[in-house]
Amino acid sequence: MRFFSILSLSFLLVGANAGVLEDEGYTFENLGDGICTVTSKQGSDRGELPDKFKVNKADKTITIQHLNIVGDKTPNHLPSSTIMAAVCREFGLEPDNLNKVVMSVYKDFRLQNALDTYRSIHYDMKKDEKIFATIIRPGMGSDMDTNTDRDVWLDLYEFMPLQMVRSMLTINSVVGKISIDEGDKTCLMSYFIEPNEENDESVIHNFDEYGEKYGDS
Repeated sequence: MRFFSILSLSFLLVGANAGVLEDEGYTFENLGDGICTVTSKQGSDRGELPDKFKVNKADKTITIQHLNIVGDKTPNHLPSSTIMAAVCREFGLEPDNLNKVVMSVYKDFRLQNALDTYRSIHYDMKKDEKIFATIIRPGMGSDMDTNTDRDVWLDLYEFMPLQMVRSMLTINSVVGKISIDEGDKTCLMSYFIEPNEENDESVIHNFDEYGEKYGDS
């Protein structure tokens, strides 16, 4: 059950993230032209490359150039989603107001499974043709019963990059579309942020709900 209004929750999250990088021992460095790095003491001690981002305030986009992915429960580390949100705020952008988050992602088995699902649906693709497509969230911008790529979305739903982007956001917004630009070993993924319309019945909060609402009967 939710006890906070959407507006009050937004203010709480903004306050919680103000100065969070410095407070947690991270070093933020603005390199100019929207490029910045974030370094943790632990990462520096291990010789890790710093997280690196490019933020375009005019276009309201953040591009992840390098990221040491950290989960929500890693001791003595901020989650990657918290770092990404804090970087946006360093440039005067709220994550909910972003247009998109862009990152290059290696084709691990989860992403490969989504690509294979896409090819099985679009069987007219040539054998060696790379996927260049935009996947629309089920129930958003298309009828969920006619959205042929809904199974691709299901495959992408628990993929770490989407989870990180979703964790940046409040309930005011959702990831509405994902574009895939496939390369040989990686895919350039763009996650498009859209307002979460009030009383939008298509909003799903966990993977089990997706299975119940959009899975095969």
